[in-house]
Amino acid sequence: MARALVFAAGLVLASGGGAVAGNKTSKVTIETDPPGAKVYFNLKEDGEVCTTPCTIDAPIGETPLIIEAENRRAIIENLVVPKKTARPMKVSFKLEAALGTLVVEGGAGATIKIDDEDHGKAPRRLDDLQAGAHHVVLERDGKKIYDDFVEIEIGHEATVTPAIASAAPTNLLDDAPAITATRVAASPLGAPPAPAIAVTAAVDAGFRQFTYKNNQSPLIQRDDTEAGQVLIGPIVEVWPTTLLGLTVSVESVA
Repeated sequence: MARALVFAAGLVLASGGGAVAGNKTSKVTIETDPPGAKVYFNLKEDGEVCTTPCTIDAPIGETPLIIEAENRRAIIENLVVPKKTARPMKVSFKLEAALGTLVVEGGAGATIKIDDEDHGKAPRRLDDLQAGAHHVVLERDGKKIYDDFVEIEIGHEATVTPAIASAAPTNLLDDAPAITATRVAASPLGAPPAPAIAVTAAVDAGFRQFTYKNNQSPLIQRDDTEAGQVLIGPIVEVWPTTLLGLTVSVESVA
């Protein structure tokens, strides 16, 4: 039993010694163009290793490397450090700008403003814009026809299509029907007098069947059945303005 415990302890020590041997490092100098990039090993959550240019103790072997800088494309690759090097190892990386494209469709003649900077007239294709969110405004005739934030992704295109500008509001009076006014004027001198009173007769013949029962009028039979009726009477028409010597004219006032 005692021998088993001693043997197990020996295995632990041996394994511990192997772990230490596996963590050997070598000096590595990391440079970037432009400088000032942040360097991470394995995961960003493990924390920043250094800011370029820098010389660090890098693990021997293959280690995931992440290099990031503002407004630049991130670099993700493996850093390979050999066991033996004739001189201190140096690696250099060129960081490309993180750019995208904005395409403005429609809105002919509108001024394009991106983050309050003038970028010409629409329609237009704008390459090499910094990736990220930008405030895009299109103005035409002093009015904004587009106003929003646009996310431009690295190596991708973002398209902006302004809505058709609504027509100017119409004055309600423009659509209202023409207002008419009545003007009363005196008859011109020498004009023949118009008739002031007209008397005519009217006849109405109705063909319908009806019956009177228990009629109380003394002039009509108490019970009577007829199949037709004829009504005759006068019609009298009077024109007061003619009697007063006036005429009426209607004019349209827009």
